[in-house]
Amino acid sequence: MVDRVVVPGEVIARGKKLKGENLVQAEKEVIATRLGILQSGGGRADVIPYSGPYKPKKGEVVIGVVTGYAPNGWIVDIGSGGKAFLPAVELFKGKFDPRTHELREKLKIGDVIVAKVAETTRSGSTLLTLKDKKSKLGRLDTPWFIKVPVVKIARIIGKKGSMLSLIEKASGAKIIVGQNGVLGIEGSYESFLKVREAVELISEKTFSKGLTDKVSKLLGVGGVGGAEGRVEKS
Repeated sequence: MVDRVVVPGEVIARGKKLKGENLVQAEKEVIATRLGILQSGGGRADVIPYSGPYKPKKGEVVIGVVTGYAPNGWIVDIGSGGKAFLPAVELFKGKFDPRTHELREKLKIGDVIVAKVAETTRSGSTLLTLKDKKSKLGRLDTPWFIKVPVVKIARIIGKKGSMLSLIEKASGAKIIVGQNGVLGIEGSYESFLKVREAVELISEKTFSKGLTDKVSKLLGVGGVGGAEGRVEKS
């Protein structure tokens, strides 16, 4: 796996095809289309943008706030600039009838939810779902949240989840990651503070070499090859 900063128009590979985000295939060259950090390996390459708003993609998990009611569901703010909608049938069994069912019974304005992007439209609207066997979706009651730029999420997770695992083990917290740049922290206030310190360091030193070692030192655990065991570099 190779991590380095690339600029738009930079050739990142020649003579082969690569799948991934923010790159194009031009004849026998693979070219970056955004300024960001290149992560490549296993026949795939992704350029994680240095900056930019959240653009919902089908299948992504997001953390949002209920901001209003529609005749047949809830309006949710996921920080995308467009409206996100959660249908009432996601929580009401059987057919939803606005004449007999009360949306407030399930979700109120101000409630925070973890949902998955079901569909997106060209106009910027997003359809959400709570139905997914692999992810724990629904109302989120954790008291602690951290908002970070969307482009930092990949580094907070790390390769194969290595950075996220390191932070969770060192802090004793459970971290729910929203691809829209919101982190929900389950644990004590002390564990929340540790997570926040680590996240702030990652956000500040996103393109720094040896980032895993820096986070390990901050959290007081063994670094790569240290007494606590080997931690995969991110």
